[in-house]
Amino acid sequence: AGNSGTGGSGGGGGVGSGGGAFKPPPRVTIAGTLRAVLHESGPKGLFRGLTPSLVGIVPYAGIDLMANSELRSYVARRYQREGAEPGIPELLGCGMVSSTTAMVATYPLNVIRTRMQTGGLAGFP
Repeated sequence: AGNSGTGGSGGGGGVGSGGGAFKPPPRVTIAGTLRAVLHESGPKGLFRGLTPSLVGIVPYAGIDLMANSELRSYVARRYQREGAEPGIPELLGCGMVSSTTAMVATYPLNVIRTRMQTGGLAGFP
């Protein structure tokens, strides 16, 4: 159901109102956006930007997994020499360093992806 009523209490004559009643902008919903995309572009429109997303996600995931695996192995070897196992803080540190490394390495791809995805939207270069 649409929202066709006027907002607020009472109506019209406020500063800058131009004499007309205030009409709030239409509500944006997921279902409404889905209908609009299907109407304007068809089912193909739902997948706009998928290729640039995959191009950015695959290298990020690969770098993150590789770096995390190598860091965890390194930390485990160091602790093994002392007859201990790495704790949760050490393992979390490995995850933070690997994720940061992957994000820094793939940031340029994220910029390109975002520009490609917003290329057809008004207000975006």
